[in-house]
Amino acid sequence: SEFIAGLGEGVTAHGFELLVSTAQPDTEAERQLYTRWVRSRLVDGVVLNRMRLRDWRVTYLSHERVPFVAHGRTRLNVDFPFIDMDSRAGIALLVEHLIGRGYRRIGYIGAPPGTTLHADRSAGYRDGLRAAGLPLDKSLLVRGDLTHRSGYEGALHLLELPERPTAIIGANDLTAIGAMRAIHERGLAVGRDIAVAGYDGTEDA
Repeated sequence: SEFIAGLGEGVTAHGFELLVSTAQPDTEAERQLYTRWVRSRLVDGVVLNRMRLRDWRVTYLSHERVPFVAHGRTRLNVDFPFIDMDSRAGIALLVEHLIGRGYRRIGYIGAPPGTTLHADRSAGYRDGLRAAGLPLDKSLLVRGDLTHRSGYEGALHLLELPERPTAIIGANDLTAIGAMRAIHERGLAVGRDIAVAGYDGTEDA
């Protein structure tokens, strides 16, 4: 059988079993989980996502010779198979798009620090401002966790600034959708009073 490592119920189809993890990242529980999988030979292979800049899972699975593939990169000196998108360039283009439509005060609700996604997309935000000759206003940067709730709370914070942003970018679509909810609750219209943009291209977006 081929396995995608994780917690929860296994789903069997065509001789394969799928396990989906809900372990919190970078916790002792997560480390114990991976150790148990490897030592018990519970899994034959692993698919990793939500990659971190220095992801211990990559080092551990490589050392234990457990086959894995990742959705995203790390900054470790380890050779492993992965798929990724150039989200740094994508966010920079998104900033360029907004600036080209007259927006100058652009807020950004980011991703969890330490993740590759956060490093790439926040760098893209800075790249876009720099290319347009606009200064970085750190008051417009809000930490998020890629959820609807963090987008909502982050947008509320930005809307309470003495000079609120004219546009908000979410590090992903869920963040942007949460931001839209906050804007509507404040009696503002998305697209008329403030622009909102997300990144990923999910069905809901």
